[in-house]
Amino acid sequence: MLKWNNGFHKGIFYMLLSSGMLSFFTLFSKFGTENTSYFLLTFLRFGIPFLILLPFLLLTTPIKELFDTSNFKMHLLRVGCVLLYQYSIFYYLMHATLLDATVLQNTA
Repeated sequence: MLKWNNGFHKGIFYMLLSSGMLSFFTLFSKFGTENTSYFLLTFLRFGIPFLILLPFLLLTTPIKELFDTSNFKMHLLRVGCVLLYQYSIFYYLMHATLLDATVLQNTA
C-alpha cells in the first residue's frame, strides 16, 4: 500500500486552491472588463495590494532594505512580463469567452 506524505496532500490542496482562485479572478475580471478599461483594471490589480501592504512594510522593514536588490535587470524583466500577462488576459477577456481565458491561464 502506498503511503502518502502530509506535505504531498498540502501541496495538492494549495494547487487546487490556487486554481480555484485563478478561476474566480478570471470571472470577476470578465465582469470588470465590460465597463472598465483593462489599463485601469491592471493598475488596480497591483495598486490596491501595494497600498494594503505598504504600511506593514514600512513598519517592519527599513526603507533601504525595501529597494536593495542584487539583480535589478531581472526584476525589471519580471515586472514587464507580469504586466504583459495581465494586459493580455484582460484584453483576451474583452474579446473571447471566459472558458477560453480560464483554460489559457491554467495551461501556464
